[in-house]
Amino acid sequence: ARNLQDKIVQDYDPSQTPGLDEAAERKRQQSREQSPAAHAVLNDPAKCQSNPLQALNEYVKKTKAALAQEFIPQRRTDGGGDGDGNTKHVCCNLTYRSILRTITVDGTPHANKKAAKRQCATLM
Repeated sequence: ARNLQDKIVQDYDPSQTPGLDEAAERKRQQSREQSPAAHAVLNDPAKCQSNPLQALNEYVKKTKAALAQEFIPQRRTDGGGDGDGNTKHVCCNLTYRSILRTITVDGTPHANKKAAKRQCATLM
């Protein structure tokens, strides 16, 4: 079920919504992204630095955009881990998508939470 949800979110393209008045939707999205509430999230350095995932999720909610997270397991080749190259390191790729823009950041291998936190900070 989780993979299906992730696939739906990844494949979502707001510009492909049936019956969408693109010009009107662009204007609404621009208004949402320029709203004081959305800017307050981005202009709060304490929140963005201490918990970037929470800040990014709040921004996505306020702007009514889509956020896709993809975790890709990585094998270490530096001899670390459990001896056979397996570790709990992943790459976290994030995509912010609205009718105005699509921004994707590709991660480098880190522990699960650290990868997500690092990429959220990069995306913001």
